[in-house]
Amino acid sequence: MVNKTHIANGCDRDIFAMTDMDRNVHTKELKAVSAGFKDLGNIEAKEERCNQIFHIAESRGFTKIRPGLYLPFEPSGEGCVYISIVTHNDDGNLHVIASAFPQGQNHSVIVGDDIQIYAAKMGEIWIDDNDRKFGPEK
Repeated sequence: MVNKTHIANGCDRDIFAMTDMDRNVHTKELKAVSAGFKDLGNIEAKEERCNQIFHIAESRGFTKIRPGLYLPFEPSGEGCVYISIVTHNDDGNLHVIASAFPQGQNHSVIVGDDIQIYAAKMGEIWIDDNDRKFGPEK
């Protein structure tokens, strides 16, 4: 089954969106062996182990979504979908609407006219979990 997360733009400016799936976790074991003199005539040796954890995510960049439109994203992987959305303020500066906003697979979001992110009702594009309507048909 293909996982689709829709991002709908209900505000009056362009937004730029990106989705990411749960990071793949890889561990790497590191070993260190050391030896030295403890007391005169005695040698001490010890081994230390530690794990390094690497989080690897697949990112494809931001996609522009114009006002009143929505786009489906199909992130690959398992687990949570992380949604990042940015726009430009009236003064041209970058405004982060959401950074790694977690959603379950096949759950969508709406950027409202107040430039806030809302979780969409399951099976809907322009209606949030509280039955509030957004977008061109509100």
